[in-house]
Amino acid sequence: MGQQAFHEQLASYGVQSRSPAALLHRDARATEEDRLLALPSLPTALLIGDFPAAWFEIYPYTMEINGTYECPSYNIFPTDLYYMDLNGSWIDNDGNGYFDEHTGDRGPEV
Repeated sequence: MGQQAFHEQLASYGVQSRSPAALLHRDARATEEDRLLALPSLPTALLIGDFPAAWFEIYPYTMEINGTYECPSYNIFPTDLYYMDLNGSWIDNDGNGYFDEHTGDRGPEV
């Protein structure tokens, strides 16, 4: 089944579908936000396909080692909350491509 036929079949069930052309997680999330704002009563969204991962980095704690503060532990992981939280702020403070701060309304809308 071709992509167009697939979308037509979904539409016959009252399902709205879209094939995202976005390559970056920020673009994919912006597309999702636009879609959901147009349908404020949408109860849920199902994202299917090869969506780019949004990565989050965290330094759990710092400790003093020989008079200097160091972070002996560093974690980086993909986060699906990025696609569920549409009105929170996701920040990459050091510009390395990984989010390191999540502020504002941090609960999921989707």
